This record gives sequence, C-alpha cells and structure tokens, in this order.
Amino acid sequence: MIVACLISALVTTVVIILLSNIVTKKKPPRVDGHVDSGFEEVFREFRRCHEQNLDVGSAVAVYYKGKKVVDLWGGYADYEAEEPWQQNTMTMVFSATKGVAALCVAVAVDRGYLDYDQKVSHYWPDFAQNGKENITVRQVVCHEAGIPMTAEPLTFSMLEDQHALGETLASSKLLWEPGTKHGYHSVAYGLLLSQLIQRSDPKHRTIGEFFREEISKPYGIDFHIGLPKKEHYRVARILVPSPFTLTLHLLQMLTSSRSYKFAMAMFNPRTLTSKVLRSTNHIVSLPKMNSLKFRSLEIPSLNGIGTASGLAKLYGIVANSGTLGKTLLSEDTIELFTSKCTPVRMDQIIMLQTQWCLGLHPHFDTIPQLNLKGVYGHNGYGGQGTFFDKANNLSFAYVTTKLSAYGMGEDPRYVAMVTAIYSSIEKLKMND
Repeated sequence: MIVACLISALVTTVVIILLSNIVTKKKPPRVDGHVDSGFEEVFREFRRCHEQNLDVGSAVAVYYKGKKVVDLWGGYADYEAEEPWQQNTMTMVFSATKGVAALCVAVAVDRGYLDYDQKVSHYWPDFAQNGKENITVRQVVCHEAGIPMTAEPLTFSMLEDQHALGETLASSKLLWEPGTKHGYHSVAYGLLLSQLIQRSDPKHRTIGEFFREEISKPYGIDFHIGLPKKEHYRVARILVPSPFTLTLHLLQMLTSSRSYKFAMAMFNPRTLTSKVLRSTNHIVSLPKMNSLKFRSLEIPSLNGIGTASGLAKLYGIVANSGTLGKTLLSEDTIELFTSKCTPVRMDQIIMLQTQWCLGLHPHFDTIPQLNLKGVYGHNGYGGQGTFFDKANNLSFAYVTTKLSAYGMGEDPRYVAMVTAIYSSIEKLKMND
C-alpha cells in the first residue's frame, strides 16, 4: 500500500512539474558577475539554472585560498516588476541564519565571554526553571537542550520586547532530557543564543548588534540580523509559492528518501514536529516575510538578510584559519567545530539522521556522491546553503528567492553548483 501511494505521488509530481513548466510565464534569463579562470563550470551550472527557469533570482559566491573566485548573480530582485538582481541585492536566507548565529557564539567563546561547557544558568539565572538548571551552552548550540518550542506561542510583539522574550524562553519546559537527544530548535534556537550573548557580552548587545559591530563592519560582510531601514531597498522579494506550488513541494518531500518522514510528521497533529511548527505559525508566514516589519526584527533562526558574497566571505574567514586581514577566530576555536560534535542520531523534529558540531552540520552525507568530509555549514529552507572546508581553504554560499521543497542541502540547484566547485578544484589541483 505504501509503495503504491509513493508511486502514485511520484506520477502526480511529474505531471504537476510538466504542467508547471507549461503554464509558467518565463522571463528572459539574466546572469551577471565573474568567475576566475578554472571555475567556468560553476558559471555554466548557474546559467543553466536560470535558462531552464529553475531560478528567478539568485546568487552564488565562492572564496578559495582567501580570495573571492566566484561572484555571480542573476534573475530578478522583484520577479513581477522585472527589477534586475544587482551585485548588492540581498535576500532572506531562512535557517542559514542559524549558522551565522552559531559563529557569533564562537566569537563570544573565543573572547572569553562564554564557555561552551558552562551552564546557561550561570549567565542567565532565571533560565534555571522547570528542570533546566543544568543545561549547558553546548547543549543549546547543538539543539540538545530539549526546548524546541517556547512556553507560549511566539508573537511579533514578543519579538520586539527582549525582556518579555527572555522571560518566555526562561519559563519554557523541557520536552526531553537535555543531552540525551537532539531536535531541531527551528525558531527558539537563535532567540536562545541572542539571550546568551546579551547576558555574557560586556556591552549587553543582542546577537544582531553583536554581529554588526564585531563581525560585519570590521570585516565588510554584507549580512544583517535585523535589517536597518536604510537597507530595505536592496532586498529581493521572496517569490511566495502558490497553493499549487506548495502542493508540488509536499509531493516532492513525500517522494524524497531524506524528507518523507518529516513531511508525514508535519501533518500528524500528535507528533512533536507538528506541535513545534504550530507554536510558530503566527510569525512563520511566507507572505509576512516580505514586509518591512518582519525584515527589521531580530529572529536569529530564520530572517538573516544578506548577499551570497557576504556569507561566503564570513565562512571564508573560518576556512582561512580565522584570519582575513585580521583575526576573527583562533585556530583552537575553529578546531572545536570539527572535534566537538553530537553523535549521529535521529532528529526529534525533522525526523532525519543528523549531527551537530557547535551549531553547524557536517556535510558528509548532504551530497553522498561527493563524500564531503571536513565540510561544515548550514542550509536553509528553499535551497539556501553555505559552508566552509578548511582542508581546501574553501567557502561557498548560494541564495535564492525561488523557494524549493528542500532545506537540508539536497536542492538540485545547490547540489549542481557544489558539484561544479569541487570538480573545478580537483582539475586545478591536477594542473598545479
């Protein structure tokens, strides 16, 4: 019965894809930017995505050996208005924001403000409620804390009041024994990290302020958690999927070996997955994400906004031993990302075998054919993704406004470009 249902869903998916290609009005493809010699394959894959209408607005960037070797952008910042995507166009990267938040914590640890093995209650006494007194910073950063949802549903007014938000987070109850399991803290994650930064930082800054003053401005990284009003004009408009497209996405998830369990859990009201998603329904709404209000809020789990070039540069600093002109992170702290990881086990929320390395996930199984050992980063809903590869002194970022069903690195566009990058590097090594 299950096999028959999956076959039926697959056939339906193929029919919908064919119909979608027929009815979608295609606009002339636009691709701009540059690639260094040896990375032409990346350009070809990026251009193919736009020529085949797989993308309507996107950008990809790569740093290799401390130098930007790929900086491409294409399509439209506003598809309906046919406003061209420019070099400085920014877009929301959804959960790829979590990787940036995790790197902020790493900087705070590197400077002695935080200790991964210290209890959260040491910095935040009110947090020691409802059995949470022994939760460590490491457990929060690695999605092991057992509090993937807040004590009460999140609202925009709550997000605008850091004190009230802190009280809500502190009063949240455990859903499993900390450290015994991990489960994706989809929205609570970044909010918890921001509260930790505020309570340990000598200046008591939010994570968005900390990132801007300690990382973004000093290193020229075009990325924001909480977008300033003066920057809204540069933000691409997310192409909100229609009910027709969302149905297609669901069918794609149901026929994917990586995501079908998550898709089934989403629609079972008795599952923890469903309960966590319902707790954030008020704020996690794609139409709302194009609003100035949503972009301006600090939601360090999902509404980071920036360029692919900015993200690739940030991860490029890590890939380059923590230094690009000046030092952001020490070698010792960077080493923790590869040596201090959770066991590989079933995630309680996304229903997938995962592993967390201080807030980043290793990519060893993201693209199986590449066997990406030593690659760490964070992907996001719709196809976004960014990572660093210290062994190859490489970093990568891809962002898009045409959202797909994929959020864990399996998006075909992402896979194609990452494959092209490693193919290019192998050829360069052979010619050295």
